[in-house]
Amino acid sequence: MKMSSKAILGLAVCSALGLASTAEASLIIDLRAVSASSANTTIANAGKTVSITSSSLNDTVTFDVFAEILGPGGTGGVYGLTSAWGAFVVPGNTSTTKGTFDDNGAALVANASLTGVGITPWNANGSQVGLKQDIYGNGNTDLGQDATVGAVVSANFVAMIASAIQTSGWNAISGGVEQKIGSVTFKVTTVGANGTDTPVNFLPRTNSSGGALNTAALWKEDTNSSRNPTLASYAAGTAVQIHVGGVVVTNDTVQLASTSSGAVQVTEGSGPFDNNYPTGPGAPPNPVAVGTAGTGSASGSLAINDLVSTGDVYVLVHLTGGKTLANLTHLPGGVTAVDLTSSSFLNANVDWKGLMNAYGNFANVGFKFSNAPGGTANNFFQWDLSADSAAIDQIVAVPEPASLGLAAFGGLALLMRRRRSAK
Repeated sequence: MKMSSKAILGLAVCSALGLASTAEASLIIDLRAVSASSANTTIANAGKTVSITSSSLNDTVTFDVFAEILGPGGTGGVYGLTSAWGAFVVPGNTSTTKGTFDDNGAALVANASLTGVGITPWNANGSQVGLKQDIYGNGNTDLGQDATVGAVVSANFVAMIASAIQTSGWNAISGGVEQKIGSVTFKVTTVGANGTDTPVNFLPRTNSSGGALNTAALWKEDTNSSRNPTLASYAAGTAVQIHVGGVVVTNDTVQLASTSSGAVQVTEGSGPFDNNYPTGPGAPPNPVAVGTAGTGSASGSLAINDLVSTGDVYVLVHLTGGKTLANLTHLPGGVTAVDLTSSSFLNANVDWKGLMNAYGNFANVGFKFSNAPGGTANNFFQWDLSADSAAIDQIVAVPEPASLGLAAFGGLALLMRRRRSAK
């Protein structure tokens, strides 16, 4: 089957944007995040979302590189792969989060004299890591070359090459098969603005005009024994998004995120909980009940509206069932968690003591997020404590308490208790 120039151009555009169509694509190179060097950086959505915080600077994310081959034989077809050329890139002219792609040397387990991104057997003679360069001038270090940018140099491309077509080791997926063929890393060198997403992806090699190149990949697709990008589609999978969204914990989950659905709304000045601000704008709200009294909820989210542009957000919670901070065994670095039942801690920390006084000492655990995003846009405190069989039945978030004055918090405590008693 010979493809028209329009079809080839369309496929090239899809490849560049990571918009592969599984109905048309027969070879897809898919990038999936699998691990990070610290708990400040977490992975979700089957490796397609990497969440980072300000504490993620210099963290390294490891990605697996998968080849997906789709064909008329579906999962029962006979498939194979010999080679795939391209680059690993942060596309576009600008990006707020920046980093450096590199080969994952630890994954190159075959002949130590050979280098490349591919793992055995796709690191045979002819394989190459590719050139580390900022292809698009956006402050990132990409790995490989975009054939449409600058002079084409074959040695600049990433090449994952086997000595012969590999037809074993494939796992069935919808419409075809897949197999891991390589591994790369991405080191975070700049953490972008909160709430932003930066895409990273594989870019299949093309010709200098962005059209299909017959030497860019070679594979077997069921009864079609020899396929290349001029005979069938060669594309990238969905891009991985590097999201700046606050603290995320993989087991017990506590995060300050930029978006959420179904959250309890407690923003000051609007929403169903306006009456929780008994002393007017800027005053702390009453604790919000979560779930059933005494039982609470193991997971949920709470909307937050910062009062000023930058600073800290304090979250006070009451764990049910006699649980305390000591029972939350999965909390990592990147979030400050404190025991609000400790009188010695409260006496030594006037900020927390002032907040406890203001809220009638309902809480037994506190969380503090530094450099929280500010302004009028809602943020969300989200939690999932199911890994430790813990639950929250009361919660309150205090954006920028320093901007209100801790002395004012202490002074408000008696007034707030009187108003509550009067209700």
